[in-house]
Amino acid sequence: MEPCAPLYCALPWSREHQCTAPSRLRLSRAGCPTMEPCAPLYCALPWSREHQCTAPSRLRLSRAGCPTMEPCAPLYCALPWSREHQCTAPCRLRLSRAGCPTMEPCAPLYCALPWSREHQCTAPCRLRLSRAGCPTMEPCAPLYCALPWSREHQCTAPCRLRLSRAGCPTMEPCAPLYCALPWSREHQCTAPSRLRLSRAGCPTMEPCAPLYCALPWSREHQCTAPSRLRLSRAGCPTMEPCAPLYCALPWSREHQCTAPSRLRLSRAGCPTMEPCAPLYCALPWSREHQCTAPSRLGLSRAGCPTMEPCAPLYCALPWSREHQCTAPSRLGLSRAGCPTMEPCAPLYCALPWSREHQCTAPSRLRLSRAGCPTMEPCAPLYCALPWSREHQCTAPCRLRLSRAGCPTMEPCAPLYCALPWSREHQCTAPCRLRLSRAGCPTMEPCAPLYCALPWSSEHQCTAPCRLRLSRAGCPTMEPCAPLYCALPWSREHQCTAPSRLGLSRAGCPTMEPCAPLYCALPWSREHQCTAPCRLRLSRAGCPTMEPCAPLYCALPWSREHQCTAPSRLRLSRAGCPTMEPCAPLYCALPWSREHQCTAPSRLRLSRAGCPTMEPCAPLYCALPWSREHQCTAPSRLRLSRAGCPTMEPCAPLYCALPWSREHQCTAPSRLRLSRAGCPTMEPCAPLYCALPWSREHQCTAPSRLRLSRAGCPTMEPCAPLYCALPWSREHQCTAPSRLRLSRAGCPTMGLGAVHWCTQHARL
Repeated sequence: MEPCAPLYCALPWSREHQCTAPSRLRLSRAGCPTMEPCAPLYCALPWSREHQCTAPSRLRLSRAGCPTMEPCAPLYCALPWSREHQCTAPCRLRLSRAGCPTMEPCAPLYCALPWSREHQCTAPCRLRLSRAGCPTMEPCAPLYCALPWSREHQCTAPCRLRLSRAGCPTMEPCAPLYCALPWSREHQCTAPSRLRLSRAGCPTMEPCAPLYCALPWSREHQCTAPSRLRLSRAGCPTMEPCAPLYCALPWSREHQCTAPSRLRLSRAGCPTMEPCAPLYCALPWSREHQCTAPSRLGLSRAGCPTMEPCAPLYCALPWSREHQCTAPSRLGLSRAGCPTMEPCAPLYCALPWSREHQCTAPSRLRLSRAGCPTMEPCAPLYCALPWSREHQCTAPCRLRLSRAGCPTMEPCAPLYCALPWSREHQCTAPCRLRLSRAGCPTMEPCAPLYCALPWSSEHQCTAPCRLRLSRAGCPTMEPCAPLYCALPWSREHQCTAPSRLGLSRAGCPTMEPCAPLYCALPWSREHQCTAPCRLRLSRAGCPTMEPCAPLYCALPWSREHQCTAPSRLRLSRAGCPTMEPCAPLYCALPWSREHQCTAPSRLRLSRAGCPTMEPCAPLYCALPWSREHQCTAPSRLRLSRAGCPTMEPCAPLYCALPWSREHQCTAPSRLRLSRAGCPTMEPCAPLYCALPWSREHQCTAPSRLRLSRAGCPTMEPCAPLYCALPWSREHQCTAPSRLRLSRAGCPTMGLGAVHWCTQHARL
């Protein structure tokens, strides 16, 4: 995945990334095979390989030789940045580590002392440091530690650390928390303690964490006495959590389960990640997912190589760390050991939340399981006190807090807070918050709602309104959503009448949740809302992950996704190996695999045969859908493209003419079309274009297009918007216009976005 896109640069681009005059560029590195945004923005001096910044400026620089993706961004730094990451005066920096090839956020924030390569912490301070020698992405963050950190991961006195393991090549959070004994490379556990240890020699990412284990862990995954272990499989090259939990019998390669027990077993030979989880099943689990007695299971599909959440809902018992459930409650439980994305959510549990997942009084919690290194929402709701970095909650109030150490995706949303939001997450009066942790490099929506002041880039808010704001410095995906703002929404986030919208920010290429809640009108693509209702709708064009959730439904879910009466469901699509929630919302007709829609109804359907994740949702369509994406009369569809193996939302919406494989558009219409031949995921969407689209991306008259580049194999949103002059392969633009262009020759994913630039380009 490689975004390669010089846009409106004042000088031609060269392999050396020279910029001899101030300009706004989003440059791709030559020879970058995966994805690397390289973007000095408004730099005062030309950029060099050493990332020098000799005068205050706002830069987002790419590291030379970074093959995957590495956002490097000192923001408003008071002193120039150097390779040693010195910080001799308080300032706010987001620095990239030298030698990090993939993506590694390195960010001392308001540190009291300068940072050094040895990660010393001689006085209490708040740091989020990167480990030296970590090539991919590894957040290393001692927080308020009592003793300095050393490379050997010693812990000689109780303190709260989140340490990175030395020599971890990809991403491996290693965090002994309040450990009673120091950690050693051999993963010994000679006395009860709470550890989250990394396995030595794990090449990609493999969390290995015996928690309160009664016996030490061995490479053979033995379980000779009841204990709680989260073990890594030996020889797993990518990521495979293997975790028998309180198992009655030892685990075997054949995944046998001869007596009822609760296991989270890894599949033998699964190179990526495959959770296999019978949950409170009446009979033992088999590869065929049989269930001969009534029960509600979230089972993983056999042969699912990437990620599949398994979640029994409305179980008869409440949740605890051991997944116990003794009274009726509504739970969205995650299976233990989902390291990539695993929502863990006991709701209305009897105790409040703490870092140890304690809950002593009735409250509404959505807790994350320990050990989710990629994305783990941690959310006590209805707690009574403001949130702090230590996640304390001593009285009832409603919070949705993120767990410290979620490096990939972490939703950040204070709701109904009485004070405006700041980077320090202060909240001095009781309020409803959904807070993000500082240092989320990939996707981190940050949203104070009902804050007292309006939003600005600095998170200012001068009048009462409901906003869902993005945090500065989220390089991959950042939803920006003013809710209950005083004006209606436009691409510029205008809102002229009161309404409650969850709007996506322009230019979010990966995942963009769009959720009007309690809107006054039913939802449309224009986010109109004229009558009270409670919806959480997905926006067309969310390519990565799009939760679909009809709430307050009256009937249970079945594998065929039938919906004969209103019901409250959060459904998963059958056969989707990665993660694809598919949720018909108050639909008038039941769903079938052929995606037929013979009468108006509201559906969010998944495409058959999509191996990774592909939300496909015709909404209130007037005509049924066919595999050829025909549209002979106006209708509102969100269709999936045939033959797209990974995920490709394809959605002609209210189109005036039928769609063809060549992406013709001979009359104004609103389409979101998929490109032919795109094997992985490529949203291609000319919107209200005045002229038809051609493979050469010509635009001879002003129009609003979101076009896909020809020949892009993975995912590449390419969108010139309101361009004044036609686009050419050389990305020339001799007059001001608004374009979002893809670079020719970008093999994986390249987005280029210029908004109202005058011979400048924006990342």
